[in-house]
Amino acid sequence: YLANNGEQHESQWSNEFQANITNQWFNVTAGLYYFSSWLRTGGHGNGLTTSFQIAPGGVIVDTPVPPSIYKAKSLAAYAQATFHLTDRFDLVGGLRITKDTKNGVDTTSYLSVGSQSFNYRDSRPTWLAGLNFQASPNVLAYVKANTGYISGGRIGGLSYQPETVRSYEGGVKADMLDHKLRTNLAIFYAKYNNLQFTTLSQDGGLGYSNAGKSRAWGGEFEATYIPVKGLTLQANAGYTNFKYTEIDFSAIGAYGASEDNFYPADRPKVTASGVIQYESDPLGIGRLLFRLEGNYRTKYYHSVTVA
Repeated sequence: YLANNGEQHESQWSNEFQANITNQWFNVTAGLYYFSSWLRTGGHGNGLTTSFQIAPGGVIVDTPVPPSIYKAKSLAAYAQATFHLTDRFDLVGGLRITKDTKNGVDTTSYLSVGSQSFNYRDSRPTWLAGLNFQASPNVLAYVKANTGYISGGRIGGLSYQPETVRSYEGGVKADMLDHKLRTNLAIFYAKYNNLQFTTLSQDGGLGYSNAGKSRAWGGEFEATYIPVKGLTLQANAGYTNFKYTEIDFSAIGAYGASEDNFYPADRPKVTASGVIQYESDPLGIGRLLFRLEGNYRTKYYHSVTVA
């Protein structure tokens, strides 16, 4: 007999205020962002799993687990400006400051029922800096660097810290053939620190642990071509080379693994797609749309895997 009576209730709210300023010397986008969420989840100690056991009166004896309650709030202020240095060169700079607050009651595991209250607070700045070069009216080249992060918290009896990234990107955007062909080419490099991994605590709680570093590099090309009115051809291809550079395997229970045989989840090396679309109104009474689309990606793992 196998059953489960777990339940989960969740609500979210977000709102954003944004202001934009444009003149001949600079463009500015600034704003405030607010996000809040509330989650209550719970169930029974062993998920009501039994194996050929007697249940007197049809009642399965089980230990209820107190519900876990997670509350999260995030408040951010940001501004990004593009300064027109010359007719061809633009300097881009941006700054965002985010304050994260998480608290609640964490039921640590199904093996040893127990609840602990927690309170997580953190404020972090992130930034962007870049340079744009307008090589011609239809060709733009750019380079930029920026930082980002995933917030920390507590779940499953485990506390974890933010995961951070610093990335660099360069590319070219071009319109050709009297604006019938548009192409975008980008290459990138990213370095991740304090990676968050899904893992089990000592008492069986499922949570996150910080356990290493990684890097990724690659590129992407996309093109849109409109040879005649109504016909649109699109294609794009991407390549990502991702590798773990430092992992604390004991922290995530992956004993016997190494950086050479420990593979990431949901990271195909090559992706590609193509679209053929034709739109017309032959009778003047409605719109006809014909679309053929294909997608491709190389094999990848659905979860972090030791192979």
